[in-house]
Amino acid sequence: MKNAIIILAVLLLVGAVGYTLIDKNPSFTPVFGGAVNTSVDVIGTRVGTTTTAVHFTDNVSTSSYISFIGNEIDSAIYTFYPTAASSSGANVQIQILGSNDTGCDTAATSTTHASYVATDPLTTDIYWFDLGGHIKDLANSAAITAATTTISWVPTSADTGRQIILEDINNKCLKIEVSASSTDLWTQLTTKAFN
Repeated sequence: MKNAIIILAVLLLVGAVGYTLIDKNPSFTPVFGGAVNTSVDVIGTRVGTTTTAVHFTDNVSTSSYISFIGNEIDSAIYTFYPTAASSSGANVQIQILGSNDTGCDTAATSTTHASYVATDPLTTDIYWFDLGGHIKDLANSAAITAATTTISWVPTSADTGRQIILEDINNKCLKIEVSASSTDLWTQLTTKAFN
């Protein structure tokens, strides 16, 4: 009987130690509110405290910036930061689109590109859709034109940034289309996954 109790105690001790070691997953630590992925530059660059922005003039064209995020992302935050803004005429218009197409982050515009493979999509093959319905607190901050949500913003000076938060998304790619005037702009994208 005494031997049975000792064997049972040893088995319980080995089981408890094994459970403690096996049940832990050191590669993932839950974070309240979701796990934040690395932030990436989308427009311009920021290294340390040095920011290199992109200059926009006279709303002459719309520039597109595509970011592949994968399907596991639930929310995304775009941070728009003007490093310079004219006191008169500065403005920014932003559209945010999503796609689930394979190869949605392609930059290929023709089949004559040196690294083009016949199965690769071209930019014209990708379908994009408006993500205006996923923008947090959009009320009173957007004008709807041509069935695409356009966020208009007038930066009053440098160092007055804005964030646009997208919630409940499930897209492979995000694309922002930016048209601006009298503004130097840097933009960063931070994604969050609720696993």
